[in-house]
Amino acid sequence: MRFSEIDLLAELERPEHAVLRELFHARSLPAGALLYSPDSHENLVFVIRSGVVRVFLSCERKEFTLAILGPGDIYATHSGTYVEAMDQPVELLVTPVNEVSRRLVDVPEFTKTMVRVLGQMLSNSFETIRSLAFQSSSERLAQLLLAQSRAERLSHGEANGVEIRLGLTMQQVADAVGASRQTVSTLITEFARQGLLEKRGRGVFFLPDLDGLRCAAGLVEFCPTEK
Repeated sequence: MRFSEIDLLAELERPEHAVLRELFHARSLPAGALLYSPDSHENLVFVIRSGVVRVFLSCERKEFTLAILGPGDIYATHSGTYVEAMDQPVELLVTPVNEVSRRLVDVPEFTKTMVRVLGQMLSNSFETIRSLAFQSSSERLAQLLLAQSRAERLSHGEANGVEIRLGLTMQQVADAVGASRQTVSTLITEFARQGLLEKRGRGVFFLPDLDGLRCAAGLVEFCPTEK
């Protein structure tokens, strides 16, 4: 699952961005490891080279997932959140915030790209908090599927819909939408019954009716009667 449509790994490999690429060094962590927490002292920016991480808040034994990040996504350790590796080892490209800040003025095109990515992340975080507060589990799941469809429409789109590859287990999907695993399994079965999705494999779904999914996500004011 990709959080942003912009791949910063590819951006860093461009010849004109070599001065920035030299600032980053690799850091590997095992599956399930907590990468950073609100009390971490390091002030770093990192780009994910491989693996998947979850960004979440924790309060009174409850966890609220803000983002699932994959290769090419960027994040910072001073955000006051927890960041953990998911079900596979993670490799990061890491650099201190002050180092990358000093060099960004020399690479204005990369600066514009990173601002766009961070803007997407901030918008998504606010949307996630809003949905956890005011939307049902069904609406949050539909929005998760729609968000992934936007990222993959060009590469896996078909004439009558789009195939998405979440790359998440059912428990990870449940964590992402703030629901139990059983609730998510029930909702996926119900979405399939309504013709909103078809399961094609582990973490792979075909979405034949994006307009119907927008209705299920609460994004359309007037929707047709349920099938």
